[in-house]
Amino acid sequence: QSAITALASAISYLAVGNRKRLAAETAHYIPDFQSAPILHRIEWSYRWLIDALINHMGYIMPTLWILIVSIILLNWKKFNSQILSKVAVVSLTVATALYFRGSSSIDGLNVFNFYVKWGVEGLPKISYLYLIFWTIILALTVLGLYFVSKEQLKERWMLPAIFMGLIVSAGLMTMSPTMYASGERTMFLPATIGIVIITLLSGYVIKNHQNYKLVVVTLIVSFASINYLILATQIVTPFLGYPF
Repeated sequence: QSAITALASAISYLAVGNRKRLAAETAHYIPDFQSAPILHRIEWSYRWLIDALINHMGYIMPTLWILIVSIILLNWKKFNSQILSKVAVVSLTVATALYFRGSSSIDGLNVFNFYVKWGVEGLPKISYLYLIFWTIILALTVLGLYFVSKEQLKERWMLPAIFMGLIVSAGLMTMSPTMYASGERTMFLPATIGIVIITLLSGYVIKNHQNYKLVVVTLIVSFASINYLILATQIVTPFLGYPF
């Protein structure tokens, strides 16, 4: 199945019709998509990726961080001697606090401004600090998932590999002007992958720490409901005032 999928993807990408479609979409959406300096393209695309993961995943990322920190703390005797685990706990806790501090409105999660508009030059220096900080947080998320997988699930690379799949699937939108223009619709697959990781982490806590299962269920139900309200607001708002 994987080989068939890879072959089909290669054929679709190399097809003559795909090249014509890409040329037409480039001219329509982002005329300088292929002509812009390569370093600018890399920076703009990376800013777009980080913005998508931090500002447009709803409460999936903070839910992951809370579960990672909780599992490490619940098994602190195993992690206490590891300096990196302490760094991960502190950093992910700070990231969660900053996330909720920045998410002040139900209909627009925008924790930090990453200046993701294509073609922007002369960006404020402070934006690079935001970019570096959240890049480190994503790296520590991978590290935290590694610790949890290694000590609790006995498959040390399983959760980090799934999370890297989330990042890669979100990064695919930077490969096409159409996907850029599609906006948050491209985050469906990354969000689904995030939910899979949350389910695995929650299952571990519920199975091995019965006293906290109600807390985990409440956390997931609450954030899932908020995510639904955010999505409903984004879909309904453009149609408010119409007769239908």
